[in-house]
Amino acid sequence: MTNIARFVVDTHVHSQRHAAGTALKGSKDYGDLGRAMSQVNAYDNSARLIYDMERYGVDMCILQPAFGMSNEISLEQVRKHPDKFVANCQAGLKHTRDKVAVGEIEWTIEAALEELDALLKTGSFVGIGEGMPMMAMKPPEPGKPPEIQDEKTTFQNMFKICELARAYKVPIRYHCGMNVGYESGGGTGPNWNPLWARNLEPFVGTQSGD
Repeated sequence: MTNIARFVVDTHVHSQRHAAGTALKGSKDYGDLGRAMSQVNAYDNSARLIYDMERYGVDMCILQPAFGMSNEISLEQVRKHPDKFVANCQAGLKHTRDKVAVGEIEWTIEAALEELDALLKTGSFVGIGEGMPMMAMKPPEPGKPPEIQDEKTTFQNMFKICELARAYKVPIRYHCGMNVGYESGGGTGPNWNPLWARNLEPFVGTQSGD
């Protein structure tokens, strides 16, 4: 009898987990979660992930960064388990976002592109994701509506990121929506219309997300 080999790859995996820690400062008000979500820290959860992979027959995972997470932790996990993980990179994560939030630096698409270029240049990452840094991810100010970037600027920024991805011949992964609403709103952040991929496809291969 012939045995047919099967190699299973999960393309959307977060190997880091969040810990709110002191972000809530003892508050029991769930309305504070919107603020806390932009201040959480992430920790290495790869041991639990590998356990689950073994139980469910997953051979390899593409690690995706998100808010509060860091490219450094993903890279450390890839180096430790090269047979299990490869990773996408993202600009404007924990360190950059914290500096933007307190006004230490100003977010610009040029800075995001420079950060992505430096990450991809290492050859350690296989793509950009899980979204595009096409706008500054600032935590909402109490009592004020979130800042919404106009669609023209958003598309122009996305095209620039696609051009960078094409230069490195890597794909981009993005969310088509979110299952939480703590800090996100329709059309902002990673909540994209899935049909936008038709506009982006001529620039680079894209991977639509959840």
